[in-house]
Amino acid sequence: MEISSQIKLPGLPAGYLLIRAMDDMLSKPLAAPLAPAHFAAMAIRADSLLPSPLALREGVEVRLFHRNDPPPGPPTLLRDAARASALETLLFPRLEARHPLGGASQPLLLTISQQLGWRQIGAFEWGMLLFLSLALLAGLLLVSHHYLQLAHGRRQRENQLFYLANHDRLTGLANRNLFYDRLQHAISRVDRSGKRLALLFLDLDRFKPVNDTYGHITGDRILQLIAARIKEELRGEDTVARLGGDEFVVLMEDIESNREADKIVNRLKQVIHQPYEVNDNLITVGVSIGIAYYPEDGLLIDELLTVADRKMYGDKREIAAAGAETA
Repeated sequence: MEISSQIKLPGLPAGYLLIRAMDDMLSKPLAAPLAPAHFAAMAIRADSLLPSPLALREGVEVRLFHRNDPPPGPPTLLRDAARASALETLLFPRLEARHPLGGASQPLLLTISQQLGWRQIGAFEWGMLLFLSLALLAGLLLVSHHYLQLAHGRRQRENQLFYLANHDRLTGLANRNLFYDRLQHAISRVDRSGKRLALLFLDLDRFKPVNDTYGHITGDRILQLIAARIKEELRGEDTVARLGGDEFVVLMEDIESNREADKIVNRLKQVIHQPYEVNDNLITVGVSIGIAYYPEDGLLIDELLTVADRKMYGDKREIAAAGAETA
């Protein structure tokens, strides 16, 4: 018995034709050299080859092939599956099983395939997927929070180190490094704008006896109070720094005339000379101030500081002479 390739009969679904020679069934056998001359044929529907009802899951596709047909061969679709979306095809695997039917005389190949998709995910799978998604989200949030904390801590440490490297620890004012940097930038801006700047050099008078009489803790407190008074008298764009000991410098940018700097000098002398109450003691100190102007008194930072320092000592001598005359 032989089976044909897939055929399509009018009014019937796809099927196959079973053919068998009938000559060997005759009462009188034929001579051996003669070929069979009589055949019996029977058309079989392809879906009749499977058990009925076909107990398969939803979405399963069943096809029947003749193995001798040219590849891929025209399949007989016994059970169609819902068409999967492009996203399902991309995300989910496709399962396929092949089973040969019959022997050499009936070379049929049965294929059962299923494209997995959203419909195959049950309540348990959805629950596990939700749980894993929440766990992953929680993990990501935890890692992100930890990373942000590390980054914030690193920025705080960097800011703290920058502050310590550029500010005086006792008074919180700018130190020599930061003052030099701001003065250099101010000189560059003055060169472009054509305006002037003033550099004030302050040295306290009668401060050494304070340390000798009341101790260094009281002297440090006096320096902190003086730094606060100086800042209150300056503009927001001005810079005050402590160079060390009892020496302070003030950078005034964009001044219109020497009179503007002179007013600041007079105010600073007045407020610094006011008594300081520390540990129930009223302490009074004075200050000598020298002024250098850019670009009249120098083009370099060291030149300006030298001129301001020299004028400060001149102011100190004048104060000493005036005190001697008064005495």
